[in-house]
Amino acid sequence: MTIRPFAVVLALAALGCGKKPPAVEAPQPPAPQCLPAFEIGVPQLDASGCPPAPATPDVLDEALAKLGLTRCTFTYPDSWRKAFSFVEDGYRLPYTDVIHDHPLLLPPFARKLGADLDAAASSSRPVAQAIAVASSRLGYPLTQCDPGPDLQAASDDAAPFAHAVADLIRRTGGTADDAALAAQAQAMPVEFQRALVPVVRILSEAAAQRAGYLRQAPGLASELAKVPSMVLAMKGTGINLSDDKVRKALAELNTGIFADYAARLALAVESADLGRFRDTTGFSFTAITPLGAIVIRDGAANTYSPDEAGLGSNILLLVDTGGDDVYRVPVGATVDNQPAALAIDLGGNDQYGYVEVPNQLDGARLPSDAAGRYTPRDTPAKDNGPISLSSVPRQGAAILGVGMLFDLGGGKDHYRSLRMSQGFGALGVGVLYDDGGDDLYDLEAMGQGAAMFGIGLALDGSGADVRKTYYSSQGFGFVRAFGALIDSSGDDQYLADVGDPAQGGDPLYWSIQLPGKANQSCNQGCGFGRRDDTNRWYMSGGIGILRDRAGNDRYRSSVFTQASGYWFGTGILLDGGGDDSYDSLWYSQASTAHFALAAFIDEGGNDKYNQELQPVATGPGVGHDFGVSFLIDLGGDDQMRGSVLALGSGNENGTGVLINLGGNDSYTCASDGYKDRCYGAAIGSDPSMNRTPWPTYGIFLDVGGTDTYVVQGSPLNRDGTSWDGTKGNADAKLELGVGIDRNEGTVQLP
Repeated sequence: MTIRPFAVVLALAALGCGKKPPAVEAPQPPAPQCLPAFEIGVPQLDASGCPPAPATPDVLDEALAKLGLTRCTFTYPDSWRKAFSFVEDGYRLPYTDVIHDHPLLLPPFARKLGADLDAAASSSRPVAQAIAVASSRLGYPLTQCDPGPDLQAASDDAAPFAHAVADLIRRTGGTADDAALAAQAQAMPVEFQRALVPVVRILSEAAAQRAGYLRQAPGLASELAKVPSMVLAMKGTGINLSDDKVRKALAELNTGIFADYAARLALAVESADLGRFRDTTGFSFTAITPLGAIVIRDGAANTYSPDEAGLGSNILLLVDTGGDDVYRVPVGATVDNQPAALAIDLGGNDQYGYVEVPNQLDGARLPSDAAGRYTPRDTPAKDNGPISLSSVPRQGAAILGVGMLFDLGGGKDHYRSLRMSQGFGALGVGVLYDDGGDDLYDLEAMGQGAAMFGIGLALDGSGADVRKTYYSSQGFGFVRAFGALIDSSGDDQYLADVGDPAQGGDPLYWSIQLPGKANQSCNQGCGFGRRDDTNRWYMSGGIGILRDRAGNDRYRSSVFTQASGYWFGTGILLDGGGDDSYDSLWYSQASTAHFALAAFIDEGGNDKYNQELQPVATGPGVGHDFGVSFLIDLGGDDQMRGSVLALGSGNENGTGVLINLGGNDSYTCASDGYKDRCYGAAIGSDPSMNRTPWPTYGIFLDVGGTDTYVVQGSPLNRDGTSWDGTKGNADAKLELGVGIDRNEGTVQLP
């Protein structure tokens, strides 16, 4: 058997006893680096409008031939767009349509995105490069380099950091006390001061950058700042979408302005080689500027509380050189109309949290902050539970600005926040970067790589990490957004509360699919749009991606998760190998609803799909209502379980494809009365829906190994055979379903 899987390139300082600060020799300045040029990454169609094809037909070509198709005719005809008035909504990402109408372009698009994110994670500029990758997929390619000589300190400046801070204060409308600043900075090693000068100078541009962004939407700043209310319940009024100017701004604001600025700021941090100052002690610096406080602390074990001078308000820049620190203030996050915030911790086992204000509705959940929790109006079957109402972004987050947190030097760090944290961007760029260690991330909603009308990135270098959440997290992209969680290695756990009380879950976020028995997850690679059949203010979804490069990983979630898309959104989960387990309930593991895209690629290992949780419907590998979904597993002895609609099936003009290469696999379709709606099934729409002119595709391919199949508890003899998946609910000529099991062969995609 020959298998050709995808190639994945996927205050004053107390010196004490007259001691001098440690001497740090000035290194030779390295050559400046520039960001690679990243493209959108959609394969080009040939002159005939066809996707690339292999020189020799393979098992996929065999399956298509059984359906009367070729790779060129496996498409959606353009005529479907004319039937739906909401198709052109002004929020669509520029390539979504071409991928949708040529489904075979989706796997290579996802694979190229994974390769670019891998290259970023392996580089010496992982944050800046990841921002560039994200911005390119939103249609804003970046070209930036390390800070040039114009941003560096003069070689003869004996107080470079104090002078840079004074310049920032004056540039942003304040009055600087040069002598006091110099006295505070005196104990800081001069080379440490020099390394921070480009960072401070770029931060001084933050207000101007934000003003340039908002010039596109004059007078709308306060309204746009309410954009999180489109996903999260917020106290007070939500954003006013009835205002045409607001909707127009959300469709047209140039995210590239903040992405470009964030990349420049990240390059200043990543080119400074700050690790050489780890654990340096003997200094403390605090300055209040018009943009927020600048706080520098040494390598002692520091505690940051809002009652400390300079920490009870916005923090523009915080640098801590090491120690086991405790943060009870927002760091690396824009609050109260702040344009930028940057935090850098150089080492230690750190705890990032907040001031806890326990609420009687907290239960076993994360403790509330001052905003408290929502009081449900009805039972969990009809309403949300007592969700957090926190409105404070934390730990690498931004609203209408740029917020970044760099935690360097490894360590076992613990991140706790309620909402809009740990890599969250709304009309801006938010990044959390942790370079390694066994870390714990706790969050209720909207973070761990989540975005809306912007970029949200959560990046982790290595270690066995545990991430916990409920909703819209772990790679979530709302409208015109790129939300990504990227983990380089380690045996990691991605745990989203399943919401089923019978299985220990907490039904906190109401799910229309399973009210009171599940959570609306929208995570672990979920692209989500806004459907509005009442006012018809439709907004196409963005990109949500979870990329885990290596390890034996565990994924557990509920509804709309693990590579899921809704309303023209794109959800991607890319796992780089290992013995992984995936468990979920509905619309998961490469499943879509309503014109969306989903790609799930596991690069190998003995994987388990839904062996702990019994799925209820729609997944793995299902496209519903013009959705396009691909589940691809590249080897190992896998166990896959589905339910009502599963395992490479299409429904109501959708496309569902499952490709499993190699291994002795077992498949179970427990379909609860809908017998055999899996394994390459194509179930057309009701004829009364007037959708019969357009096809439904279901394709199931298993190549290699000896495999077993079960439906409704009864075994099927399908190993080494092929079968027809057409269900005949509508026009059988447009219900195109097929299954093939081959003990040897190849499947090649662009």
